[in-house]
Amino acid sequence: MANPERDGGTMDFMKPTVEQVVAAATKRDPSLGPFVELAANLLTAGEDIDVLGQAYLQDTLWWRVPKRLDPDDWQDAVAGAAALLEGLGLDRYAEIARSDKTARILEAWGEGPESGHAEALAARKASGLVAPDLEEFAWGSIMGGEESDALTAVEHALEAELVRSGLRPDGAAWKRRALEVTAEVINRPVEFPPGQTRWTMIITDRVESWIGAVRVPQLQRWRSEVANRLLNPIEPPEGVETMLAPMLWLLGEAAEGANLTQSQYLTPVTVRAAAERFGWWDHDRAPRSESEVHQLLHLREAATRLRLTRRTGRTLKLTKLGASSLADPVSLWRLVVPSLRGGDEFEAMMAELVGMRMVEGDAVGDALAEELMPVVNQLGWRTDEGSLDQHEVGLSIWDRWHWWRVIGVMEYQMGRCAKDPFRRVEPPRAYLTEAGAVTVLAYLRLRAIAPQHDLAR
Repeated sequence: MANPERDGGTMDFMKPTVEQVVAAATKRDPSLGPFVELAANLLTAGEDIDVLGQAYLQDTLWWRVPKRLDPDDWQDAVAGAAALLEGLGLDRYAEIARSDKTARILEAWGEGPESGHAEALAARKASGLVAPDLEEFAWGSIMGGEESDALTAVEHALEAELVRSGLRPDGAAWKRRALEVTAEVINRPVEFPPGQTRWTMIITDRVESWIGAVRVPQLQRWRSEVANRLLNPIEPPEGVETMLAPMLWLLGEAAEGANLTQSQYLTPVTVRAAAERFGWWDHDRAPRSESEVHQLLHLREAATRLRLTRRTGRTLKLTKLGASSLADPVSLWRLVVPSLRGGDEFEAMMAELVGMRMVEGDAVGDALAEELMPVVNQLGWRTDEGSLDQHEVGLSIWDRWHWWRVIGVMEYQMGRCAKDPFRRVEPPRAYLTEAGAVTVLAYLRLRAIAPQHDLAR
């Protein structure tokens, strides 16, 4: 992409080269010459100057210079950059180098890394050239080659549009336009390979990284086996309303303003109605409290965490998001998919392992825990006592299953016994529903294409 600072400028044959500018600057001021050459190396890394964009210039002046160079050389390095940019006809860039803003940032770095980082980050945001996250896409702080190239393309496009439009970089109109520009760039078809966009290439890159990020051979194989099914968006399954019936019921109750007890539980009448409707109770007496029906506890907790409901005094009410989700079960499904993971990263990994194996077939008896135990331990998960045993892994599986059953992702069939209660004829069996299998794949895709912010996965 052409440098916006050069578009419409003098003819290419009249432009001085970087080498010529460095030589001329050195001749004029021998003491500054080495810093002009240093600036050239920092800003171009041996490539043509047309690769330079304002975002990269700012990062170099505001981060790389103070982090890589001795403080005594900061001012000379910035002066060298200004001389280089001015000599190349990039006057707007030279002004950034000479600006009071750059001087203030370097002063902040002189006070300490925390002050410098905060000042540089604020200035970067104020420039309007930070590529924004989109609803369906977030940038990672650790990037593969495709994502890095896409980020550079977006930054160049944002700069060109900001210069063209004259919008204020800190205004609401620019924030909206920046989202549009970012979406246009990452969704634009690329010349090669045909049929691809930057976004689809980033997805492929991330999925490949997801596979290669683990050093446990068995998990690598499992991820490889499911990878091709995760490259394209997972469409909502048929029967979403049936699958999410319990959550839709709770949202419907909250829409009317569900009464709560003094202990902030749903009233016994409401609890009994839910338990009977969804088959959550098989004891002789009726449940007396929400605390006795774990499915309701999971449901209430999830609705609060997803910001679908809120409590006002002794009344459970819908949020704005809850109201829109009640009216659109597909949107509710998209909100629920990430909840398969549970809370912390261990639960997220267990959800991945359980999901990958159950997509391939039913979980019979204790076979799933037996199969996952060595993988979990090879991944380095431990208790205070050491490695996890099969029983502990089985409990972790059940932690996921409790919630998955509430939202219709899976069903559990108890083992069938003969007249002799100690002789089991058929072991227990857990299996994904049709809609649940699609939901699990959607969860696995979220995990596989998630932005990377930590090398440990």
